[in-house]
Amino acid sequence: MHPTHLILSPGTRIVTRNETNPIGGGAPIPGGAVGAIIDSPADAYHAYKVRLNDGREAMLRRAEFSILTAIALETGRAKDYAQILQFIESGALDADKLDEILKRHGLVEKWERFGDKFLKGDS
Repeated sequence: MHPTHLILSPGTRIVTRNETNPIGGGAPIPGGAVGAIIDSPADAYHAYKVRLNDGREAMLRRAEFSILTAIALETGRAKDYAQILQFIESGALDADKLDEILKRHGLVEKWERFGDKFLKGDS
């Protein structure tokens, strides 16, 4: 479940959860496709416009994609760290899934350094 008050900003990297139809028709976009938000809705009841890495675009509701926190961690810019902190504070991160992804991509040590720097003293 995702909090309804958190509207993700353009540029947030995402991955589709299921097959979806692109804007303008054509072959379906498979689940697991990676892209970025290019336009955010005014509220949690409307869809995000996303551009996938292959250039196609789709309208997706928040439940239809996941956020690529591991990419934000790997990129490591101040705005990426701020985005990760926002996800943590909102409860939008699934810790078990994140641990699995961090291990798969060799980012556990970087996550620990992030935690040491930004999460010390948080419970």
